[in-house]
Amino acid sequence: MAQSKTSGKFTIPLMVLAFISAAGLLYWLNVNSTPTEFAVATEAPDTGETQSVGVSEFALNPSVFVGQRVQLGDVIIANVTGPAAVWFQFEDGTPYLVRLSQGLMGQGLNIAAGEIVGFTGTIQMMSDSILDAWTAEGVIADEGLRGMMEFSQTFMHAEEAAIQGRPSPADTSGS
Repeated sequence: MAQSKTSGKFTIPLMVLAFISAAGLLYWLNVNSTPTEFAVATEAPDTGETQSVGVSEFALNPSVFVGQRVQLGDVIIANVTGPAAVWFQFEDGTPYLVRLSQGLMGQGLNIAAGEIVGFTGTIQMMSDSILDAWTAEGVIADEGLRGMMEFSQTFMHAEEAAIQGRPSPADTSGS
């Protein structure tokens, strides 16, 4: 009994056809695709209205205020991470990031840890593109600082800041 050998007859042509099809798809994607550009807001737009919010109310859920211009008064600066970024802590110890605007930095504002400061600015969502822009601007000096900032879901982009002074011993006595 003679057996016909047709099982491997189309293997090579089908393999060549698959490679040509894959190459054609990649060529078509290359020709028809357009680069994606992301816009990163470095300066927050002035919305006009400012909402005065207590720090304890703001601490409950800062995400509620995203896109709004907010005035926070009397926060104690916990950490200064350069001329453009500071942190304060809520009553529960949770840190919150404040990014100082170019205008504030141009005024030579010098904020130190332990000072009481009032901020007015826009609450924004944190994203990788914002962190990348800050790295390019030199706001983020090293990967450790970037890692800290990545944990922030939101931040305040402060256009105004008023240094009130340092807390009195009675304010820091842990009442």
